[in-house]
Amino acid sequence: MTALQSLGSPPGGSPGGSVSSTGRGVAPMAVDLLCEAPERGLLGRVRVSPSGPDAIHLSNLLVREPFRGRDLGGYLLAESLRLGARWGRPRAWLEADDQGSGRLLRWYRKLGFHPMGEGPHGRPRLEAHASRVMPRLRALLGTRATSPLRFTFRTVPVPTPVRPTP
Repeated sequence: MTALQSLGSPPGGSPGGSVSSTGRGVAPMAVDLLCEAPERGLLGRVRVSPSGPDAIHLSNLLVREPFRGRDLGGYLLAESLRLGARWGRPRAWLEADDQGSGRLLRWYRKLGFHPMGEGPHGRPRLEAHASRVMPRLRALLGTRATSPLRFTFRTVPVPTPVRPTP
């Protein structure tokens, strides 16, 4: 799928993609959402985990170096919010690790995330409702998406750690 096609995806999935979920309102412990391209492999990823009754936690969002600057982080964020909505979880929170530059915090705030203090790892915690973020992502990515890069999304369940019995 092209970058622009991703923005117009129907609520139930991505054209040309294969984002899977376990059904509305039912969420696995966590999934890694992968953005992949034919013959290029993994472009980027983000971990999406249920958090509380109506939220998802986004962590480890990463776009590989050769593919940065093509707005793939925005597409991963949008697809994560769609996945959360399919799970019945319209809110999202994350910790921003911009290494002190402020650039990442400004980007998230521009998209509609608002600061909520410090997260569990000591970084700024930001939260947002998908209904606030998605229109801003569409506007931002719809005006800037010029790359003909074709990609698909795929979810991979994150194994639950097995704890030894005492």
